Amino acid sequence: MASLDEDEDALLTTNLTSASAYFARPLCSSELQPRQFEFHPELNIMAVGTCEGDVVVLDWEKNQILQRRIFEAEEDRRERRSILALSWLRKNSRLLLAGSSSGKAKLYRLDNKGALEMAMEYREGEPLTEEMTSIHCNCVDQLLVTSGYTKNVNIFDVETGQEVREYNGIHEDHINICRFANNLPDILLTCSFDNTIKLWDNRCSAQRPIHVSNSKGGNVMVCFSPDDMYFLASAVDNEVKQYTTVDGSLHLKYDIEPINSSINYTRSYYANDGDLVVSGSSNDDVVHICSSSTGKIIESIRMYEGRRHPNLYIQSLRGNPINANRFGVLVCYRYSDAPYEVVDVDLNRDSKGQPVHLPYSIAAAQQLTQDFARQIDNPSFYDVELVADDGRRLRAHKAILSPRWPWFRRRLTNLKPSTSLSAGPGVEELHFPDLTRAMLHTILHFCYTGKFSVAEGFAVTSGTRFPDAAGEM
Repeated sequence: MASLDEDEDALLTTNLTSASAYFARPLCSSELQPRQFEFHPELNIMAVGTCEGDVVVLDWEKNQILQRRIFEAEEDRRERRSILALSWLRKNSRLLLAGSSSGKAKLYRLDNKGALEMAMEYREGEPLTEEMTSIHCNCVDQLLVTSGYTKNVNIFDVETGQEVREYNGIHEDHINICRFANNLPDILLTCSFDNTIKLWDNRCSAQRPIHVSNSKGGNVMVCFSPDDMYFLASAVDNEVKQYTTVDGSLHLKYDIEPINSSINYTRSYYANDGDLVVSGSSNDDVVHICSSSTGKIIESIRMYEGRRHPNLYIQSLRGNPINANRFGVLVCYRYSDAPYEVVDVDLNRDSKGQPVHLPYSIAAAQQLTQDFARQIDNPSFYDVELVADDGRRLRAHKAILSPRWPWFRRRLTNLKPSTSLSAGPGVEELHFPDLTRAMLHTILHFCYTGKFSVAEGFAVTSGTRFPDAAGEM
């Protein structure tokens, strides 16, 4: 791989879609040299791994360090290995996994004051993985997966530290990231600079992926959407794509322009409960905020107010799990003795910290989505009734169904005036003789919210055919 110091001519000139001022502040930048960070899923704190080999607990709301803990034993600190891998456990979020570039890993317990106590040192301080770059726990806190600058992935028991499984030589180039699903304890993704993303089921004995998705460039980052319906892959030079988890097919490509640099390492994450995607790159000082439904850029913002510099680039970023339209960005100043900062970015406030009120594009788009979702339970102003196999009816809105359900849109000419005595003037109906009311409700819920939630009473019998939400039957 090329060095990040090469190809300086690729430093960008970017056209921004918004000149809106926003609130941004470095988090304890004078005291930290952060190399990795992870928001706590429920508390106003984050775990920070430093270049000096420390694990830090930081209150991002108060901008205050709660504890700084040395990872390596004193005799091992001469090499000053960076902390590159962090993962809060899911069921017991008071526990934190931390991994060093030395390959060693530890489990910490967070007390009520924000201090970390070591709960376990895996393999008595011996490396779990060569040059560890990634560690992640599954959704039931039973397994952890690690990867490093190798072509292998290792899975361990969280409680005992015993190795459960090793996937050897599963990529042609080194594996950058491995991630478990958010709701499926045995499903995981790996991505590599061999231009592939592979999905695995740990219950399968064969060392063969369930499916393989391909990219044009080497893959830097991969993660599941909150509901696991999709996964997001970020390849070199702003190649950001969303795939369907069930079969690995391409769902959409994000509209982020490349800058024609082979060392523009791009990372992207879901934010705002999966409604948005935030993306940044290592030859760029711009964060792109995109819709996860369309792939379109909603806002592009330069990093960051009061500290812009031609040698600033984005190392990594995360959506804030507690506050919508807020995220953390790890920036780096090239050619600096103290290059790294974690920046707290809040689009809900202006540069002086005052609240930003509507109109604002991200807030407006999010509000519109919420308005649609509320209509399924309170169908005011409905203009169409969907009639199930037993004659029961569901009220809906043509303006919402038509753009989101092509099958319905093609049958608008088949609509007939409603025969329901309670229907108002202008209401039409469409019959579904093969679908139950529960099935129709499930389809409607997906059209209105973009989320798949099976209605009570949903049952599929042999021969049942569904109108494809993306196209024809």
